[in-house]
Amino acid sequence: MEVKLTEVMTEPLPETSRQTLGLKALDPILRLCENKKAVILGPGVGTVKETQSLILNLVKNLGLPLVLDADALTALATQTRILPAGNPALILTPHPGEMARLVGATVKEVQGDRIGISRNFSHAWNVFLVLKGIGP
Repeated sequence: MEVKLTEVMTEPLPETSRQTLGLKALDPILRLCENKKAVILGPGVGTVKETQSLILNLVKNLGLPLVLDADALTALATQTRILPAGNPALILTPHPGEMARLVGATVKEVQGDRIGISRNFSHAWNVFLVLKGIGP
């Protein structure tokens, strides 16, 4: 990708056998984040169990504002009990399907009470939440 995206800077990181980020990438990622102001995590990282463990470790260990989307939300849905993670600014950006997985509901239930479900989740877990999409 770096050949096509000239403005993007890349850093090789340890991978799983399925070529997703591996747990051995935790320390290098933490080092890369040392002088950063925020991190976005999720799109395209994969849903391999080891990658999901890495994501959960990052949620627990990064003290930066952290935006979680896509595959990071899938990982989080398996272990919402790690919230609140002690992160002062954890921002979740689910679509209705991801929100349904986070709260153990159906998409129809989420769509039927978008504001209530979002507000309740945000307050219960002390996170910022932006539910994508429009009302039912």
